[in-house]
Amino acid sequence: MKIICVSQRLPPSNKPLPAAPNRCHSVSHGFGLGHLSFYLQHPIHKLRRQWRLFAEEGFHSVEEEFYYEFGRPSAPKETWQRFAAEARAALLEEMSKENIDVLYAALHIACEDDANKERSVVKLPVDAYSKRLDSMVKEMERLHLPALEEPSPQELLDCIDAYLYTAQRFALAEGPLELNSPYRINAHNVLAQKCGTPVGLAVVHLGLLQRLKAAGALGAADFELVLPASGGRPYARAPGPETSGAGIVLTPRRLVLMLLNDLKRSSWPWEWPQGARSGFLPAAEAALGASGRVGTADSTTGVLQGKGRPFGDLARALLASERLVLLGGARLHLRDSGILLYHLGRHEESYMALKKYQELVAASEDADEPSDEDIAASAPNRPSLEGMRAELNTIAEERSLVDKVIVKLERIKAESSWTL
Repeated sequence: MKIICVSQRLPPSNKPLPAAPNRCHSVSHGFGLGHLSFYLQHPIHKLRRQWRLFAEEGFHSVEEEFYYEFGRPSAPKETWQRFAAEARAALLEEMSKENIDVLYAALHIACEDDANKERSVVKLPVDAYSKRLDSMVKEMERLHLPALEEPSPQELLDCIDAYLYTAQRFALAEGPLELNSPYRINAHNVLAQKCGTPVGLAVVHLGLLQRLKAAGALGAADFELVLPASGGRPYARAPGPETSGAGIVLTPRRLVLMLLNDLKRSSWPWEWPQGARSGFLPAAEAALGASGRVGTADSTTGVLQGKGRPFGDLARALLASERLVLLGGARLHLRDSGILLYHLGRHEESYMALKKYQELVAASEDADEPSDEDIAASAPNRPSLEGMRAELNTIAEERSLVDKVIVKLERIKAESSWTL
């Protein structure tokens, strides 16, 4: 096999040709192999390598591209896609269990995000992060819980709260930038940096309570983890009739869906109004060209808008929306997935998602009603009459925009070759 090196910027050289990259062997096809050529380009900010494999007969070619940023490793597609698929399958398996391990579920979410975003050659070590919590459980059993003399259930829970937030110094993130950062939401970052959003801290807190309960350290004491309506750090309490209200009681399933909703919101590239259930409106208006190019997605610069979103990422927002749909979250996540697919140029999938959403709306009058998890995540307090009217107006406007986007997609269909 002959290797030809082609450079678009340098003149031909008599120097020996470089060896073929190691990854070339992973590209295999069912036809006879002819010349193998690879192109090496080096723009200022990234190094792009392309391998193109040609058949001996005819001029059919298959091209596989790998993008490298200086200082960052990048795995072949077959590697990181396998990591992501394994993490997605592990999440769905965990969420199908009767007793969900909330920390494992959150770590599988982080693992899939890491595989898709970083494209690393190494999978996020879920078990290693889980062992950090196991070490905390052992420390509680060995040092802190035995120091209590005939404690009541609430005293046990107060001891765990003090251990987590005083002895271990887990802290609540402060400021709008920190509170909207995925680095303060994902469980592995919260465990490593001991700083997180209320939902991020709740994952660690509930995970610790679950494992102490499984180890028998809490005895017959029962507990519930509460997220204050004010947005403070979560706390544990013994359940009882006098403790109803005054916050959101977090079940493992509800907490996982809230985590995904927070990740979706942090990665949403457009403005997401405070208290809103979704950022669909500006995304749909951008798709319809309401403000020209403002708000449209560009492969190089991202979403064009006057006020940027520091963590905006179309692909990661779509990942969170997809998992919310798969786990049975509110049906509006299907609609949001559709508009994200539109901006990613995946028009056929966008059309299918939005049409499915329309069918759900037609089949059920409450299709746009938020689920318990969405209420907990965005609006813990009961809205006023004026707020309810505004919400109904927003729902009507969103449905109208869905219809218009579908019409535009049908026009795109008529002008292109993809079929619906």
